[in-house]
Amino acid sequence: MKTGFVDIHSHVCPSGDDGARSVKDAIELCRVAAAYGTSLLYATPHVMTHPTSYPLDEERERTLRAVHAELRATVAEAFAIELRLGYELAPGTDVEGGYRRVALQDTDAVLVEAPGPWFGLEPQLDFEVLVGECARIEREGLVPVVAHPERCESIIRRPKLALVLAERGWPLQVNAQSLTGEHGKGPCQTAWTLLRLGLGDFVGSDGHDLHARPPRLDLAYEAVRDELGVERADALFRGGALDRLSRLAAVRCE
Repeated sequence: MKTGFVDIHSHVCPSGDDGARSVKDAIELCRVAAAYGTSLLYATPHVMTHPTSYPLDEERERTLRAVHAELRATVAEAFAIELRLGYELAPGTDVEGGYRRVALQDTDAVLVEAPGPWFGLEPQLDFEVLVGECARIEREGLVPVVAHPERCESIIRRPKLALVLAERGWPLQVNAQSLTGEHGKGPCQTAWTLLRLGLGDFVGSDGHDLHARPPRLDLAYEAVRDELGVERADALFRGGALDRLSRLAAVRCE
């Protein structure tokens, strides 16, 4: 388990989506993440065709990889933070070449966005769409990691639906800002309900910018530590589940 925080969900890499706008912004976001305790950070640009279009065409992927390589070297030297590349995949998005293309670096896992109200789906459909996408990823031999299930309206209404995901062996990533209340009452209550039920494998920042959605985990860590204890907080924030996914990737490469 890592000594610093492990954040598997952020939008710190400029990619044309609603995250960092420039390399300068990206460096500052990484500085903030490191200053508040993160030692391993995944940049996970959106890959989606609905409700907003951020497709992963060859040109965008080539640009992303070049920018990530530049940022990785810069922030490692300046802030002692490791920046890896992954993607946040929206359900229903066709990925040419297969899901391996959007896996989190050095793992056999794909971060899948749980649809929230911004998707414009009927509440009874958002969960079905999520499960269908995760099942397709699993059929390709990869592990879907569900991003912010506490923001999915079906799960807000019936938190125990998250058990369906966990029982399939699909890790759950809760947003730090859900735990501290910035995403609103429903996601906050649901996030804490999931953790108290023993669900949840990661807490991620889903960091987009410096002010409204910064890439910070420290406040949520303190809240979870105080409520559920150090052992549970460390398991959620310091990468124990990521270590398991990384070992799986290593075994498959042997």
